[in-house]
Amino acid sequence: MKVGTIYNISEGLAELSEKELPISIALIIKRNQSKIAAELKSTDELRDKIINKYKEFQRGDGSIQLKKDKIPAFNKEYEELMNEEIEIDLQTIDINTIEGISIKPRTLTLIDSILTETKQAE
Repeated sequence: MKVGTIYNISEGLAELSEKELPISIALIIKRNQSKIAAELKSTDELRDKIINKYKEFQRGDGSIQLKKDKIPAFNKEYEELMNEEIEIDLQTIDINTIEGISIKPRTLTLIDSILTETKQAE
């Protein structure tokens, strides 16, 4: 799985964790969040190094201004990091088990790679 995908899943799981969910789904989310946090720790350090390498200054709101002449180099390094493959064993979530829970389409897009769908018997 690519690093960028892991960041998306992490964000989606954070949004889902704010919902009232069945215990079994809440447990899957918590376990996945723990695995992702451990995996992204070293990636975050590399990401911060890349940002700091090309940072011109940091605004009061925490946003970063990159050196304008270094933006292509930053984008290249950042994209390389986001496209790195990581081995991580995440549990899937059956879409049928979260049926009836109000979830934004954006959240579903973020966690799409760990969603499965079991066909319901007719």
